[in-house]
Amino acid sequence: RPWSLVTSKVRRDYPSIQLTAWR
Repeated sequence: RPWSLVTSKVRRDYPSIQLTAWR
């Protein structure tokens, strides 16, 4: 999966909280 696109979309759609929860 292209993490670059995923991170870009997540950052634009969801806040950092979502990224932290994914880890």
